[in-house]
Amino acid sequence: MMNRMTTFILEEQYKETQPIVQETLKKAIIDIVGSIIAGSQTKEFKSAKDYAFELWKKGDCSVYLSSEKLNSVGAAFMNATMAGALRFDDSHSLINGPLGSIIFPAIFAISEDREVSGETFLSALLIGYEVGIRSEMIGNHSGSNIHQHCSWAAMGAGAGGSRVIGLPEDKIEYVLGSTEHYITYSPLMTSIDCSIDQSDVAAWGSMAGVNSSYLTEKGIERKGEHFSNSNLTISPDIQDIGREYLIKDLQFKLNMCQRGSKHLGLVKPFREVSNFEIRQKFLSLTEPIIGRKNSEQIIEMIIQLENIKNMREFATAINNLFLKEVV
Repeated sequence: MMNRMTTFILEEQYKETQPIVQETLKKAIIDIVGSIIAGSQTKEFKSAKDYAFELWKKGDCSVYLSSEKLNSVGAAFMNATMAGALRFDDSHSLINGPLGSIIFPAIFAISEDREVSGETFLSALLIGYEVGIRSEMIGNHSGSNIHQHCSWAAMGAGAGGSRVIGLPEDKIEYVLGSTEHYITYSPLMTSIDCSIDQSDVAAWGSMAGVNSSYLTEKGIERKGEHFSNSNLTISPDIQDIGREYLIKDLQFKLNMCQRGSKHLGLVKPFREVSNFEIRQKFLSLTEPIIGRKNSEQIIEMIIQLENIKNMREFATAINNLFLKEVV
């Protein structure tokens, strides 16, 4: 089964997938970028921003709505902080934790750092979602009286990151193993409603996915047990990677769920969400911050992502639109 997963990570191609898979992934990107832009106005992000630029070395990776850049680890952390701040990011019917707010910032940062094409980024992001969903399913499967309150989707961030970097098959297992070691993990009694603070794990999980990809490239070899053969048999959905796309059941949040709420808000599958609904939510989140014209231009740029030759140029173009309105 691990061989099937590593083959999927190595060979999956966005352009060869079904239209419904491609459409869902594009909708998810528009949605998470909207969440990041809106999250830039939160106290959580503003409190972390100054310290982040002191802590992480300046590099070539964009922090949304900032003229300054960080290295890939710092950029992933800050963009994920914004993405999860309002709990408006995507979810999935089969799991409990956040997805896009962990996976997207990590793979976006590595793709910008390595200057890969938009098509490579889309393939890596799809890999990230498919591995991340299955990782969460394994992590949430427990008969004990303990919640495994953890950013398991970071395993998807690491998987997608390994594809961007171009790690060989014998290294991919080490990326997953390193991510398993570095992600946040807080066992909580089942009497505690851990869904309330699930968004808190996004930034740390995203950073773990980036770190694991680069550390493995540098020679770190660490195996984990999360994707052991016994865990991979928990559900037929987990075993069907590369044949069945779980991203088709990705959930779109129609309304904002404030931090501390016990409810996830109104949701429905992305496949049932019209382009008009996607656009309207995006505009409602971004127009007050960057203006309607810039918001609409970002949507069009995302729709054309597979034609982008260099993700660094793409990231710079998007941030330039931000900075026309936000200085």
